[in-house]
Amino acid sequence: MLGLIAASPVASAATLRVRPLTTHPSEQQAPAIYQQRIVWQDQRNGSWDIFLYDLSAQQEQPLTTAAGDQIAPAIWEHRVVWADQSSGRVEFVLHDVLTGQQQRITPITAALPTTTIWGERIVWIAADRNHDLWVYDIPSGTQQMLNASSYDDRRPPALWRDRLVHNDFLNGPFSWFALEYHFNTSLDRFLVFSFDTKKQEWPAIWEDRMVVQEFEIPDAHPNIFLYDLATDERRQITTDPQDQFLPAIWGERIVWEDHRQGNADIFLYDLATGQEQPVVTDPAAQRHPKISENAIVWEDTRSGNTDIYLAEIDPTAAVPRHTLATGIEAYHFVNLAWGKAFDTAQNRFLYTYGMEFGFSPL
Repeated sequence: MLGLIAASPVASAATLRVRPLTTHPSEQQAPAIYQQRIVWQDQRNGSWDIFLYDLSAQQEQPLTTAAGDQIAPAIWEHRVVWADQSSGRVEFVLHDVLTGQQQRITPITAALPTTTIWGERIVWIAADRNHDLWVYDIPSGTQQMLNASSYDDRRPPALWRDRLVHNDFLNGPFSWFALEYHFNTSLDRFLVFSFDTKKQEWPAIWEDRMVVQEFEIPDAHPNIFLYDLATDERRQITTDPQDQFLPAIWGERIVWEDHRQGNADIFLYDLATGQEQPVVTDPAAQRHPKISENAIVWEDTRSGNTDIYLAEIDPTAAVPRHTLATGIEAYHFVNLAWGKAFDTAQNRFLYTYGMEFGFSPL
């Protein structure tokens, strides 16, 4: 059983300035953000294109208007990557915002149209039965398959430096869980718990912190949880009986899609102050939030189509980095083989699993 978390100090809510980034009557979806740059897929020209908005310059520009669908953009620093479906198979395009140069990446095996980027690594999911994970090294132009897979093909793994977090399953497809892969150690590890009662989805990462949506089976209402990957501590962020989905994290701030008011809204939690607040609660649907520094972006349907909206947090509301409260019982990460034991107190089997993974050079 988890220990109690120290009470958070009372603090005022952060000041938010909300505005639309797009107002075109077509569809704009799948926003991603890094600092002052926001990208999304845009259907204003008939097929899906990739657009970029620069907050510092207050300027929008298309990155591609090529024939066929260009979707699912991801961004890190000055690099944007997206899936190109114009050839009939999924390829990836790497765009340098500073130079305007583009590079086409053709996966060795068929890929799903979703990807992520951090630094000089791009990761995608193979369109095979195992949903193997592939990594592309930008300087060398080489592709390698990780001996790890992703059961959740709706969202790419998340990267931060030498860490990758992704979904997979054990004990059947209804026991999804999040794993942490280290590129420098070639080690995949996850939390030890009873796999037949818990489900984790949609992991996101910032430095040593991973957030996931998690619930106990058969309860169908996920909440948001935070894992400190350095200390192996676990913290529950939301406790509302309705659904909380799709978390994202940057620094002290966590955002997610929240259904406590009967529709999809966006909420924000500050780890340093313990303050939770709504970002937007419009009667229409607001979905798929992302955060970087003091900016939050999401899909918004209040105009009858899907637009990209932005909430800017007052920079004066920034706070020092927070350390998780003490007194939390941790689920510890392990590196084990299959394990199975009968728990007489709970009258059921408990499963543990762990394995070392590595690269398979091609």
